Amino acid sequence: QSILRSFRLFLSTNALGPQGATAIAQGLATRSTKLMHLDLSHNGLEDDGAVSLVEALKVNCSLKILNLDHNLIGERGGVALASALEVNFTLQHLSLARNEVGDSTAERLGESFRQNNTLKTLNLRGNRIGDAGIESLCASLSKHSLVETLDLSANAFGDGGAKALADLLEENFVLKRLHLEDSAVGGQGGELLVRAFEKAQC
Repeated sequence: QSILRSFRLFLSTNALGPQGATAIAQGLATRSTKLMHLDLSHNGLEDDGAVSLVEALKVNCSLKILNLDHNLIGERGGVALASALEVNFTLQHLSLARNEVGDSTAERLGESFRQNNTLKTLNLRGNRIGDAGIESLCASLSKHSLVETLDLSANAFGDGGAKALADLLEENFVLKRLHLEDSAVGGQGGELLVRAFEKAQC
């Protein structure tokens, strides 16, 4: 636990697995930790590891940046992490890129943003999120969130998701950076996004 009293901890590309995540979660849940930046990317944490971290996030008051990229986290782990944002008001940057959290996590994030106004950066790149997930997420982001940077690249949404994002751009004046490369947006969705971006610049 003493190592978690430092401000930054980078453990990317090890073999921590779910058990390692549980051990780290125990340290994060202690009052003595002052850890602000934790990188656990490429560690095979899976759903069980993500769920372990959730319990720590519910009580931790120091962590501001959490990177969980490439960890084989599915819908169960993703939904659990999203739910933690309802009670964690310290975390500012959350990255879940290249997992498989899907629509259910995007929808749960939308619900959590009704309570959370501290997260500023959300990276959901490459998570098989379709139109339904994007629509639910955008509906909440347009009214409740202070997210400034949103990465939805390499997901499965098409023109339906693009329309929801276009509506978001017209209604949300906090979002500053939106990444949508390598998705399935067609000509119609692209046109809607361009129009919305132009209106947002006025």
